[in-house]
Amino acid sequence: MFEGFTKELALELNDVREMFELRAIGYLVALPDDHAIWNRVLVLRAEHVSLLSNIDSEFMNFSELDERLHRTINATAKNRFINDFQDLILMIFHYHYWWNKRLEKERNRTAVVEHLTYLDALIDRDSKGARAALKNHLDTARSTLVGAVNW
Repeated sequence: MFEGFTKELALELNDVREMFELRAIGYLVALPDDHAIWNRVLVLRAEHVSLLSNIDSEFMNFSELDERLHRTINATAKNRFINDFQDLILMIFHYHYWWNKRLEKERNRTAVVEHLTYLDALIDRDSKGARAALKNHLDTARSTLVGAVNW
């Protein structure tokens, strides 16, 4: 039962998100080079580069790109719990940004740069680097989400 947005909820949600998303990296990097996912990853990378180059005017487009990135990677785990939980994660992580638009452009710029580091490690099939990049990104998201409790 959802009983309101609290610091505890933010931390618990981020912990589960971290478990699921770190697990998905292993599935993704194990896929063969000719798997269709790699083309989608390259497209996502190109879209992130484009968004970053136009961040001043297009920063509000980040949420949709963020959702596609995380869904694409998490889907490689072929785990119904990860896929279903993704809806809850996205709802809370994205809707909390609506509460306070202050610094939205900078938050999105930071996330795009973090995503690019993550994507580059995935493209290189660098599981350790991808895990470190994702962990860094999720730590930033955790800080932002916990900060949102006080907005």
